[in-house]
Amino acid sequence: MSNNRERRSAKQQEIRDAYKQEASVIFIPAVSPDTCSDKKLRVAAYCRVSTDSETQAISFELQRQEYEEKIKKDERWEFVGIYADEGMSGLSAKKRKQFRQMIDDCREGKIDLILVKNVSRFMRNSVECMSYTRELGNLVPPVGILLETENIDTRKSGYELQLGLHSLFAQSESENKSQSIIWSNERYWKKGIARCNTKQFFGYRKNENARGKMDIDPEQALLIRSIYKQFSQGKNIGQITKCLTEKKIPAFYGGTWSQSSVRNILKNEVYCGDVIRPKRCKKDFLSTKSNLNTGQRNKYHIKDHHAAIIDRKTWRDVQEQLKFRRYARSEPKKSLSIQRMTGALNAFYLLDPSWDGYDLERVRKKLFPRQTTDEQE
Repeated sequence: MSNNRERRSAKQQEIRDAYKQEASVIFIPAVSPDTCSDKKLRVAAYCRVSTDSETQAISFELQRQEYEEKIKKDERWEFVGIYADEGMSGLSAKKRKQFRQMIDDCREGKIDLILVKNVSRFMRNSVECMSYTRELGNLVPPVGILLETENIDTRKSGYELQLGLHSLFAQSESENKSQSIIWSNERYWKKGIARCNTKQFFGYRKNENARGKMDIDPEQALLIRSIYKQFSQGKNIGQITKCLTEKKIPAFYGGTWSQSSVRNILKNEVYCGDVIRPKRCKKDFLSTKSNLNTGQRNKYHIKDHHAAIIDRKTWRDVQEQLKFRRYARSEPKKSLSIQRMTGALNAFYLLDPSWDGYDLERVRKKLFPRQTTDEQE
C-alpha cells in the first residue's frame, strides 16, 4: 500500500515540475488527409435515389453531374467514376449493383476516397453502414468516405459516434415511412380501395379512363374460363398444363406453362371479382424478402371489387375440388396384397372388394408391367 502511495506522489510531483520548467517542444499541427501525400487521391462518388419519380430523377442527375465536375476540378484528386443506383432502397446493399461494384473496386485497390451526399444516400441500415465503413477503413491502402451534408470524413479519428448517430436517424426515418405506408394501405383496404397491377396476372387490362380500375380482356378471359372448365370437368392440373403447352398457347410473360402457374390461376380470387390484401408481408422493414401472409398481419377481403370472369359459385366449387384432390393425394396408398388362386384356378387372382378403379389399375400395372410399357409406347 505504501509503495502505491509513493509512486502516485512521484507522478504528481513530476507534473508539478513540468509546469514550473519551460520544456523545449515543437508543435506540429495536424494536416488534412488530402495533403498527407503528394500522390493524387483516386476519388469516386456514389449517388442513389429510392424511386424513379420525376423529382427524384432530377435529384439523381444533379448528384451525378455535380460530383463529376467537383472531382475533376480538384487538382489533388483523380476522377475514378460515378457509381449510381436509381430507384433502389438504401436499406440493403443486396439489390444495389453499383454500390456492390464500388465496394469490390475498393477491395481491389482502385479507389482512395468516396464522396456521398449524406448518410441516407450511402446506407439506411445502421449496422451495414458501420460494417462497410470499418471494412473500407481497414483496407490496405484504406478507403475513406466523405459525407458532405453531415461533414463526416471517415479518414479522421473520432468519426464513429457521429456516423453511428446519423445512420440510426436515417434508419429510423425509413422505419417511420414504412409504418406510414402500412397505415395508409390499411385505411384504403378497410374502405374497399385496392389497386391491382394487371401486368401480374391474365384476364384483365388497365382502364385507360379511370385510374386504379381494370377491365376484362376478352381474349385472355376465354383462356381463364377454359382452364376453370377443364378442371371442373375432371382434368387435373398436370393435364391442363400439358394441353396448354401442346397447343402452344403463350404463357404469362412469354414463358412456358407450369403446374404452379395453372394452380395460381385456379386459386386466385381476382377471377371471381374479389381482392385480398395483403397476400405477402415482410418480417420487418429491414427485410428484403416477403413471405406469404399466413396470419402475421391483418387481411382484408374486398368483395365485388371489379367485374368477375368466373361466377362465384364456379370459383367456390373449384376451391373445394382443389382441397379435396390435394387431400386425396395426401392419403397413404393402400397396401395391395395380391393373392393368386391355386389348383384349376391358378391363372386367376383374388381381388379385394374394397379396391376401387384406381387400385385395380395399380394391380394391373403390377401384374403386367410389360403390357403397360407397350401401351405407353
